[in-house]
Amino acid sequence: MVKKIHHLGVAVKDLDAAIKLFKEAFDLSSSSIREVKEREIRIALLSSGGNEIFELIQPTTPENSTAKFIAEKGEGFLHVCLPVENVEEAIVALRKKGVEALGPPRVGVHGVKIVFIDPKTTYGLPIELIEQQDNGGIGNSLD
Repeated sequence: MVKKIHHLGVAVKDLDAAIKLFKEAFDLSSSSIREVKEREIRIALLSSGGNEIFELIQPTTPENSTAKFIAEKGEGFLHVCLPVENVEEAIVALRKKGVEALGPPRVGVHGVKIVFIDPKTTYGLPIELIEQQDNGGIGNSLD
């Protein structure tokens, strides 16, 4: 089912400062910053050699889930994103093995279906599944 990691999600308080640090320290390139109003976040993808490495996520309100995460645990690792061919089929297959989704699939910032897995069913590991496209790609970038 899973052959690679798509990206690591990182919760940050200051997106601009985080972009600067990750670009300079790890020689990564970044896409444009995008505000996702319905999710109450600002987001940037950092990549190397065409492969996305980090998805930096800054909350824009104190009420959203990323802000609550930062308030409880501090900035840092938020989730690992794994590509799958079909999100719905992956949910069915995982459910048969005792792994549950946190809700129904939705369209994510990449323009393709995503779903988050309940970390209570994966030994505390927060996982996002993202649907691959027919060409093996993952939707569009943030540009």
